[in-house]
Amino acid sequence: MKFLKKYKWLLIIIVLLIILGILAYYLFFMLYNDSSVYGNRLQGITKNEIKEDLKNDIINNLTKNDEIKEAHIDIKGKIVNIVTNMKENAELDEVKLTLESILNKFSEEQLNYYDLQFYITWEENEERIPCMGYKSKKNTFITWNKSS
Repeated sequence: MKFLKKYKWLLIIIVLLIILGILAYYLFFMLYNDSSVYGNRLQGITKNEIKEDLKNDIINNLTKNDEIKEAHIDIKGKIVNIVTNMKENAELDEVKLTLESILNKFSEEQLNYYDLQFYITWEENEERIPCMGYKSKKNTFITWNKSS
C-alpha cells in the first residue's frame, strides 16, 4: 500500500498514456484508412466492368418477355443482382429459361469474374414464394432454390 500511495500519480499518468496510445492507434489506423471496403478483392474489375449499355440491353431483353413486368440490375462489388417482378399468372419455368438465356449477353471473362444472383418476385401475389437463383463464377449453370 505504501508503494501505491508513493507512486499514485505516476501510475495514473502511465494508465492514461496507455489509454491515449490505444485511442490514437485506433483513430489513425481504423478511422482514417481510405482503403476500399472490399480490400483487394476487386482487382481486375475495370477489365471486366459491366457497362450501362449492357445492363440496359439485358433489362430490355427481359422486359420483352410477356411474363416479366419489370426488371433491374444492381451490381455490388463482384456480385450482380438481377431482380425481376413477374405478372401474377407468370409461368416460373418460362421465366427461368429467359433468365438463363441472358447469360449469353455476358462475355466469358465477365462470367468468370462475377457471381450472378437472380431474384424472382410476383406482382401483388402474396401466395407465391419468391424464387432465387445463383450462378457462381466457377459454374456454367444457374442453381435455383427448392421453393421454385
